[in-house]
Amino acid sequence: MAASKRVLVAAWIALVLLTLSSVAVGELSVLDGTTVTLLVMAIAAIKGSVILDCYMGGRSFPLAWKLFFAVWLIGSTSTIVVLHLSI
Repeated sequence: MAASKRVLVAAWIALVLLTLSSVAVGELSVLDGTTVTLLVMAIAAIKGSVILDCYMGGRSFPLAWKLFFAVWLIGSTSTIVVLHLSI
């Protein structure tokens, strides 16, 4: 089932706000680098989830695909964080 126009617009607004949030955390933050990295990557994972659900029809995927994409999203985000923090 395709998402309604209202859902797509709300998702787009949420993505814009999340993007602005990650920019604010990254550029204006007085937090340490580790905390900034974790927050920015958490926001990126949330954005990926919104895109998957609203624009790629993830809500109607079979359970196996939902689990695959959840593991992929968590795994790729975690890998980036670990590699970034190990430098």
